[in-house]
Amino acid sequence: MRSYLDLSVARDLAEIASTFRNVSKLRRYMRAYAASVGTTAEHATIHHAAEVAKATGETYHDLLDRLGLIEELPGWSHNRLKRLTKRPKRHLVDPALAAADHHDTASVLSGNRARLGELFESVVVGQIRATAEALGLGWRFGHLRSAGGDHEIDLVADLPDGSVLAFESKLSQAVGPADVRHLATLRDRLGDAFRAGFVVHPGATAFRIGDRIAAVPLGTLV
Repeated sequence: MRSYLDLSVARDLAEIASTFRNVSKLRRYMRAYAASVGTTAEHATIHHAAEVAKATGETYHDLLDRLGLIEELPGWSHNRLKRLTKRPKRHLVDPALAAADHHDTASVLSGNRARLGELFESVVVGQIRATAEALGLGWRFGHLRSAGGDHEIDLVADLPDGSVLAFESKLSQAVGPADVRHLATLRDRLGDAFRAGFVVHPGATAFRIGDRIAAVPLGTLV
């Protein structure tokens, strides 16, 4: 996977920016970006980690987007909810690339549940987006986060008929009422426009938790 990133940056970049020469610096930015997968890290934080100036970082961000390596999730908005952040969630087209670029092996991740949770969220988001696109469903996606950070949902889908689906990721098979409080809040605020909410987990069992809210295994989304 790391070799793929090196090749993509070195070879594919030449097709869209023939005069670009500082590949090693762009790869450093790529690694800094990969560290922020599944978060709403500010551009300035990524620039600082990569040791690049703001203008340079913005150029690198654009190049990676054009290469199809990053796939950000915009902030979701709705006229019934106020003060929602517009900052995007950072994602790569494949979270395995982020894991590989930081040598996130199974043994490393077993001691870093926070990082594992961010990567799992990115897997969930990427799988749902890819499936919806492959099926031509016409869904529009975003993530929900209140300005104060007290209300968050990993993925919200606006359906063509005006209804909404919402998804949360949880790196545990033990899913209970406390894990769906944000989904329940969104359901109560949207009313009939809320089609369903799902907590996606790594287990093997799907079960209902509440009104229009269920826990589902990641495998059911493949």
